[in-house]
Amino acid sequence: MIKKIILIIFIFLLTSCYDHKELNEITILTATEINKLENEFILNIEIINPMSPDKTTIIESPFTIYQSKGKTIQEAYRMLKLYSPRYIYPDHLKSMREVVNTKYL
Repeated sequence: MIKKIILIIFIFLLTSCYDHKELNEITILTATEINKLENEFILNIEIINPMSPDKTTIIESPFTIYQSKGKTIQEAYRMLKLYSPRYIYPDHLKSMREVVNTKYL
């Protein structure tokens, strides 16, 4: 009986959302461009601007483009994090890693 109670307690404790991100805390990455110029990489990203549900506000572009440079792709991406006020959410672009790894690494 005690084993069943402990098992039920562990089931509830182990099913949490420890790494969740709220939608108002992230910005979704929609496109990435990587260029190599001499000894540095130029990284351009396009992100979605969050829109207000209120239609009376000033109309803005639905996308923003950020650009950064670095000696490596990772360094250029880290520089982009300085410009963006929110967490850049690139998880749906995982297939791009294969292209980068075969071409530049």
